[in-house]
Amino acid sequence: MTVERSLVLEVARDEVPVGEPVTVRVTDEAGRAVEGVVVTVDSVVERTDERGRCRIEIRAPGSWKVLAIKDAEEAHSETGEVTYRPTSMFVRAVPESTSSNRLERLGSSGERR
Repeated sequence: MTVERSLVLEVARDEVPVGEPVTVRVTDEAGRAVEGVVVTVDSVVERTDERGRCRIEIRAPGSWKVLAIKDAEEAHSETGEVTYRPTSMFVRAVPESTSSNRLERLGSSGERR
């Protein structure tokens, strides 16, 4: 009997600076890391390691779809009878100057002297 699990995609931040690598983590719904998941953003393709992690770099500003897919044949050979449903999410990439200015504003507005 084949068990189907959902992939869960986590990105370190919802808003990332253009050109700066960001960590992506892929788990199943029980929180177990999934190795060998193909993570794509536009033409950037990476594969998760044994901890379910990889780093991707978004090269242009805008909203980008991050897609995570585990190949069915590979999943069967590694786990026997488990398949994974693909998942996706959107991440906003902003020019580096915009993201650093926003961090400075947030930091300074909360300070009391």
